[in-house]
Amino acid sequence: MTGESHFRKTTLRLILLGVSLTIGFLAADLIVRYVFFNPVCEYSGSGLKIQLSPEMLYTIVPDSRLGINSDGFRDHEFTLEKNGKKRICFLGDSFTMGLNVRPEETIPEALQTCLGEDFDVCNMGALGFGPDQSLKVLKKTGLKLMPDLVIEAVFPANDFNDLYKNGLFTLDESGQLIETKTNMVKSLIFPSASAIVNQVQFLWAKAWTVDILLPLLFNDGYDYDLLDDPNSDRSKYKVLVMGAVLNEFHLAATRQGASFLVVIIPSFNNICDDKELKQNNVDPERYFTPENLVQFLAEKHSIPVLNLTPAFMANKQRCDLWDRQDGHLSPLGTRYAAEIIAEYIQNQTR
Repeated sequence: MTGESHFRKTTLRLILLGVSLTIGFLAADLIVRYVFFNPVCEYSGSGLKIQLSPEMLYTIVPDSRLGINSDGFRDHEFTLEKNGKKRICFLGDSFTMGLNVRPEETIPEALQTCLGEDFDVCNMGALGFGPDQSLKVLKKTGLKLMPDLVIEAVFPANDFNDLYKNGLFTLDESGQLIETKTNMVKSLIFPSASAIVNQVQFLWAKAWTVDILLPLLFNDGYDYDLLDDPNSDRSKYKVLVMGAVLNEFHLAATRQGASFLVVIIPSFNNICDDKELKQNNVDPERYFTPENLVQFLAEKHSIPVLNLTPAFMANKQRCDLWDRQDGHLSPLGTRYAAEIIAEYIQNQTR
C-alpha cells in the first residue's frame, strides 16, 4: 500500500467517523429535545407545575393538579365538537383562572351558569399571564376550538407592565406588532440551539435559575409608570404595545369568524383601598388611568369593550367584590362580573 493510498483511506475513515458522530449527536439531541428535556418547576403555594417555554415563557403542566385539564387549563376537557352550542373562549390571567375561588366560582364558570346550556364557556386563563401570552394561547389552542366569541379579560393595573417585562412582542418601525427573538426564558433556560447543552445547564443550575426566574415571571405588582408619568417613553411604549396586542387579538378572532370582546377588570386599590396609591403620591385624578387607557385603545381599534369599573363602583357591596387577602375577585365579585358580561352578550345576540 502506497503512502498516498493509506492517506486517502485514513481521511475517508475520519470523514465517515465525523459524519457518524454528527448524525449520532443530532439524533441524541432530538431525543433529548422531545423526550427528556422537561424544564418543569412548581409554583410556590399553588400546587401547580409550570412548564418553562421559549415561546410563551411558561404554561401550566396538563393534569398536574386536580381540576387542571389535559390542555393545562382549570376547566372541563375541551372538545372540538360544539354540539350546536355557541362557544366562548375566555382568556386572561389569575382573575380568569380564579385559583382563589372554587372551580365553579370562576368568572367563566359563573358566566356559563348565567348563559345556560346553549353556550360552552372555556376557561383559558392562567395565573400571571399578560395579554401577550393570552394572545399566543388563542392562536395555539383557542382558535382550534372554533369559538363564536373570544373574551380577553384585561387587568390594567399590571397588564401593561406584563407586556413590558415579558418581552414577547415589540413594534417594528411602522408600529406593527412583531415577535421578539429572545426573552428571559430563552436566555436563561434555552440559551443554546442544542437541547443537550440546555438540559445539562438546567440540571446543573436549576435551583438558582428558578429562584431568579420565577419572581420575574410572576412579579405582578401594581404598575406605577402609567400613574406617575403617563407621558414617559416607557409608558408610551407600553400603551402602543397594548394597543397592538389587542388589535392582533381582534384580527385573529375575526379571521376565524369569531367576535372579540375586551373585558376590563378594575383593581381593589383604586376603588376600595387607596392607601398604597397615596403612599406613592399618586394623584387621585389618575387612579383610573390604566383602565381608561385600555378602553381608549379598544375603541380606537373598533374593538367592543366592556369596562366593569363603573358597575363595580356603583355596587353598594363594592368592597366585598374582592378577596381582600390577595386582591382577586371574591365569589361575589366573580358572579357579579359574570352577570354583567352575560347581560352584554345576551343584548348583542338579540
